[in-house]
Amino acid sequence: MLEAAALLDQPFSVTLLIDLGFSADALDPLFDNSILCEPLPNRAEFRNPGLRNRLLAGMPWSRKRRLCEQVGELLSHRSDALGEAADFFCRAHRYGNARICCVGAAKEACHSGHYAKAFSLLRRAMEIWPAGADTDKRTQTLKEMARCARHAREFGAAQLAWEEILATCRAIGSEEGEIEARNQIAELSQVLGDHAAALSSLREAAELRQRRGSDLQAARQWFALASYLASRIRAREAFAALALAREAAEQARDVGLLSEILAFEGFIFSMMGKHDEARARVDSSLQLALTNNLPEQAAIAYHGLGKLRDFTGEYAEARDAHSYAISFCRQQGSVSEEHFCLGCLSYVLFRTGQWRSAIENARKVLADKSVNPAACAFAGAMPAMIGVLRGERRHGNARLSDALLQLRANSVVVLEFHALWIRGVMAELEGDQSLAAEQYRDILSLWHETEDRMCAVPGVVSAAGFYADRGDGANLATCCEVLGVIAQENRNEETRAGSQAVLAEAARCHGDLVSAVALMREAIEGYDRLGTMLEMAFLRRRFAPMLAALGQPREAEEKRREAFELARRLGLRPFLDCLQSDTVPAASLLSEDASRPAAAIGLTPRQRSILGLIAKGLTNKEIASHLNLSPRTIEMHVALALERLNCRTRSEGVSRALSQGLLGTKD
Repeated sequence: MLEAAALLDQPFSVTLLIDLGFSADALDPLFDNSILCEPLPNRAEFRNPGLRNRLLAGMPWSRKRRLCEQVGELLSHRSDALGEAADFFCRAHRYGNARICCVGAAKEACHSGHYAKAFSLLRRAMEIWPAGADTDKRTQTLKEMARCARHAREFGAAQLAWEEILATCRAIGSEEGEIEARNQIAELSQVLGDHAAALSSLREAAELRQRRGSDLQAARQWFALASYLASRIRAREAFAALALAREAAEQARDVGLLSEILAFEGFIFSMMGKHDEARARVDSSLQLALTNNLPEQAAIAYHGLGKLRDFTGEYAEARDAHSYAISFCRQQGSVSEEHFCLGCLSYVLFRTGQWRSAIENARKVLADKSVNPAACAFAGAMPAMIGVLRGERRHGNARLSDALLQLRANSVVVLEFHALWIRGVMAELEGDQSLAAEQYRDILSLWHETEDRMCAVPGVVSAAGFYADRGDGANLATCCEVLGVIAQENRNEETRAGSQAVLAEAARCHGDLVSAVALMREAIEGYDRLGTMLEMAFLRRRFAPMLAALGQPREAEEKRREAFELARRLGLRPFLDCLQSDTVPAASLLSEDASRPAAAIGLTPRQRSILGLIAKGLTNKEIASHLNLSPRTIEMHVALALERLNCRTRSEGVSRALSQGLLGTKD
């Protein structure tokens, strides 16, 4: 009995020892003589660990093996003890039984959602699985291990499992298995950021599928490759893959897939700045879908019409198109496409400053746990960017960093540009010049890896201002070159305005203030027509010192006030803080009366009067009595004053008003 007790993990189950054939009466002397103790109910252990070690050391190997085998057999009939059973079977060198127990224990762990434990158990099973033994079952176990590894976020381990499956399939000549493995490896390579490996796997799967002679399946495989290339904004390669997909779809006479391919061709043309060709493809896709009563494909085409507007910078029209597409998707029950439409609408609302609606639409996507990972990453970036811009420092930066990781993991490059832009701008506002330089450098590097002709524009414009402020002519020239290429190949209001803004920064950097002011004025007018409020605010702040330096202080102050009002409407607290601390040229204030500082902030005489009374320590009720107004009216004035001062508390508002000299004028 003592030998069996020594073999069991300490503390051991007394019931298990009895089940091994030892009587409860025989245990009494062991407890009475303090050989064993009971640290927990129905659990026992050796009081003297040294005695246990001596028993184990002196036990014959054959006896130890038989006892381990006996314990393993006993535990293997208990679903909650299969992992322990595997341990004892391994110690008894019964590896076949150990594998069965590991797989069974992993299955139980999966049912409970404990994927990391399941992955560990299956990995252990594979370690004791002889190469070449029961190949089919081994392959299925590897697939299950890869699935559990993905759930446990062990993506590298999942990829290794699929690479072994690929090798097995190639060895036995299973082309279907090889295609499946290559597709899985492509997905995991994408998550791990190895985009070259992902593309290689997808291309090999497509070529293998085409050799097998199934036109429909080949079309879908080429389409998958084209989709991935498009997500990386490698438009020409994507179009080449899509041409093969279209040819195969036509041969298969699959009208639905052909409609989807036409819509996607339109999307790629729009990425390349070829808007007439893009519209023709999407119109053909929609006509084909409607004619053949294909609601899912019609939803895709309607979504495509909205995306065309995104790439032309026609955001009002894009908003309407996406809204119609969402309505159509809901009518047809096309949930997946609705998620993408909601994400695109959220982006348009973000660009045009309708941030509450942007967040609401993004949350609708995020609330659905079944949402496509790319759509989830796209939608998740919107509230993250808005939160950071509004100064949510505690969690905002972490959320934006996580959003950027998700965008990269799902190859949402179109929005990766924007996330980098916001991170760069915020780093600049917070004084972290090193981080800002890193983000702007990443934007330029990412652009050179792609064929982007639209998405990088906001980030490159901000990068140009950053480099101009530091006299970095080389990087500023790169910004000019990038915007020049984009504006040349995708002629629209946004690319034109962006190009003018970058050229204005270059002119200012070279001392040509006249040209800088003329170009920046045109850029701002362009962004005003677009209605992209961030650029409208950001560029006005940069325009003000240019005007002041050119001897136009009144207009400089006017642009600064406009920037302040735009930022206040958006709630850009960090930007407002910097704007308020910007040095205003003295000449701009020489001919103004004493109330001009308050006017710049937007305070009314009544609000300044109330702030003055707060500074004297009066409560809202006392102020109401003093001014013969209702307490509710006073609350309203206080709230508006704090909003315009970009403050949260009364004391903070009074402190800022005093520091800005806003309380000198009496009502």
